Amino acid sequence: MLSFINKYTCTPNQLFKISNKIKSKKMVPIIDYVNENKSKDYRNYLEIKDKIIKYDNNYFALKLSSFNINYNKKMAMTKANILIYEAIQKKSKILIDAEQHAIQYKIDYVTDCCMIKYNKDDVNVYKTYQMYKKKSLDKFKSDLKDPRKYYIGFKLVRGAYLNEDKRKGVLCNSYEEVNENYNEAILEFMKHSKSKDRLMCATHNYKSICKAKEWMDIYKKENVEFAQLMGMSDDISKELVKNNYKVLKYIPYGEFYESIPYLIRRLYENYPMMKYFVF
Repeated sequence: MLSFINKYTCTPNQLFKISNKIKSKKMVPIIDYVNENKSKDYRNYLEIKDKIIKYDNNYFALKLSSFNINYNKKMAMTKANILIYEAIQKKSKILIDAEQHAIQYKIDYVTDCCMIKYNKDDVNVYKTYQMYKKKSLDKFKSDLKDPRKYYIGFKLVRGAYLNEDKRKGVLCNSYEEVNENYNEAILEFMKHSKSKDRLMCATHNYKSICKAKEWMDIYKKENVEFAQLMGMSDDISKELVKNNYKVLKYIPYGEFYESIPYLIRRLYENYPMMKYFVF
């Protein structure tokens, strides 16, 4: 059990060693605190703030549910603003994760406000788009093409909350439709992105990665990067680095008792996705 956990997550004591190991492979760590217990929202905030201050020049994932956004959106916004400000001082960037459909509209509101405030000169905040939703491609296109005086960090995923979101009637009708949405979003970015917009293809799907690389060559785009989870698709990550693409690796970290619920949740939510939809 311990070796399984250490393959996909690490403890706070291991974080320094693991992040340096990833950097030694010419990849950029995405530090992701696994405790999402909303009743511990202030503790979660302090933990992430501590790591932002200690680990400069990294990326950090924020799950706004861990700040209890559903109960207090204003306070979650305040916490996010402080963490983004601290990250910018440390030359780090913030990825605001997409989550369950029931709270996604609140997450989008906070994310949009933060991008408008902090992305005026460069991308410091990324917004996540779950392409297994029927309306995600339209939202992606709207955000990309609408007039704006700021840059957007677009983080593309297929989706990780299948078992909860499928009950909401918001998901695509087939795996093929998800793939089409994901790949079309990449192509739309190539055609319409601003010079300092960023696209993060967070995927283990090799076909999507190949399409992104092909279109980068055709449209002469360099503002595209790739991300995979620690312990997954390491061969793909290495190949991308070898060919001089920017690669990021998620490092989910937490204490042993925090990591087990995180992994169980991820396995439970992603088993159907791993079978039919690829991250």
